[in-house]
Amino acid sequence: MLVPRKLSASPSTSELTEDERAFLQRRVGLFGLVTGGLFLGFWVLRVASFLVVGPTGTPWASGFFDTSMVYHLVAGLCLLAVWAACARGKQTPQTIRAIEAAGLVSNAIAVNLMATALPLAARVDYIVLLSLGTL
Repeated sequence: MLVPRKLSASPSTSELTEDERAFLQRRVGLFGLVTGGLFLGFWVLRVASFLVVGPTGTPWASGFFDTSMVYHLVAGLCLLAVWAACARGKQTPQTIRAIEAAGLVSNAIAVNLMATALPLAARVDYIVLLSLGTL
């Protein structure tokens, strides 16, 4: 008689079959690649806009080495590191979860530092405040 596997919201990592472990590793790696690529794509867009407009046309005149630019780059590289770590060999489920957690936490820290390093004139909350103040 076939006994059904225990159903739960998320099985513990020690209960994963080989197919589930491989899927988890591919999924976490793909997440790191796609989101890291998006972060770096927007970083390239920021660099291109700086090249086109120049330092005088932007509210942040320090250019490529502006603190927010560096944190933006670091945030993207954190996620690409998740992809690179998952692309190397066969990882245990616990290692995959640790890679995912470390990548997301380091990315969140870099994004928060990037947001605090933006000049006031370029911050979204300031723009929203100005637009709502005209109503």
